Amino acid sequence: MHRSLLLLALALLLLVAPATPQTRRAAKTKRSPSPLSAREIAKRTLPSVVTIITEDENGKALTLGSGFQIRPGIIATNYHVIKDASQASATFQGGSPKYEIVGTLGVDKEHDLALLRLGGVVERNPYDAIIGRGNPLTEKLGLATTWPEIGDTVYVAGNPEGLEGTFSQGIISALRGNELIQITAPISHGSSGGPDLNGYGEVMVIPAGAVKGGQNRNFAIPISYLKSLIGRMTSSPVFLAKEPVPEWQLVNSSDSIEYYMSRAHITVTPERTLLAWLKNLPNNSPKGRAWRNSTIDALIFDKVDRSYAFSYSMEQYEFDCGHQKMRRLGWVCYDNEGVILFSLDFAHAQPPEPWETVPAASVQ
Repeated sequence: MHRSLLLLALALLLLVAPATPQTRRAAKTKRSPSPLSAREIAKRTLPSVVTIITEDENGKALTLGSGFQIRPGIIATNYHVIKDASQASATFQGGSPKYEIVGTLGVDKEHDLALLRLGGVVERNPYDAIIGRGNPLTEKLGLATTWPEIGDTVYVAGNPEGLEGTFSQGIISALRGNELIQITAPISHGSSGGPDLNGYGEVMVIPAGAVKGGQNRNFAIPISYLKSLIGRMTSSPVFLAKEPVPEWQLVNSSDSIEYYMSRAHITVTPERTLLAWLKNLPNNSPKGRAWRNSTIDALIFDKVDRSYAFSYSMEQYEFDCGHQKMRRLGWVCYDNEGVILFSLDFAHAQPPEPWETVPAASVQ
């Protein structure tokens, strides 16, 4: 791999059960005698809609999204709204206190759904005592029991671009199999996770996103997947946190080799240079197998015991970012169990491994 790519990789590294699809078969259900007006649906729905703000471990804002309360203290939303969050909060409309989101009660990554548990108030609106909001939690919203049809009216409640309590109307414009439903009601940044309702005020689908550059091409997820997730809901929240980062992170790849680096294998010298190990793992392509076989042939030539067991190699580099240069210090071959088969020490070779200059852009 080109040396500049190695240094670029280092710079980047140092930056500190599937649900059962709903079938299109109308279920027997008891409904209101007649559909509700848009005004009635908005009045019933908006008090249960929340604005969700997520932050990273340093308190930096990550995402803005919507959600809705399905039971007291339990919020449904899209998984992508909270997937990278270390902490998050939710507010109801109209001067609500800010509630801590203490964790997830269920996650369906495949269908982009999550259930969140609300905790205590982390920031109270100073006007609460005056306007007398009290506890803003509302009773459970109804979930639709019938499959939507093309032409059905749909209402979207959410907080697009942070505009709290937005309520829009559209229709079901297409059915894309059992996975997605296309709607004309607008979905903007910040609307993700809010409820999409039918003419009876029942939550029918959950927003899934929009086609960039298009108009009236918004998609939603059938409510059956949310029902399934509610059925699997846990009683104790799993605290929000980013998914564990693997020790060895892929930083570059070629047509034959994948290159990995690890924070645990980076040290700072007294001279303020960096020592880092790069793991070279051949892929399973023909070129990758050829690279592995050529390395085995070289080990056999050097009479290395168990050469046939070679799995991957590691190279140690020293980086002097201030002077934009680098040099290789060592090369080690390992078997599948991490046992060393062979090693070369370039740091103490005579003459020593020379420094190589790298472009400034590689260390930015």
